[in-house]
Amino acid sequence: LVEEFRISLFAQELGTVRPVSAKRLDTLWQSV
Repeated sequence: LVEEFRISLFAQELGTVRPVSAKRLDTLWQSV
């Protein structure tokens, strides 16, 4: 998921497999 977030930031034309955002990562990180 972190790698997909990096792609969404720096290589947007490639796209990602699933939707990813800073908010999603933060929520996921809080649950760990």
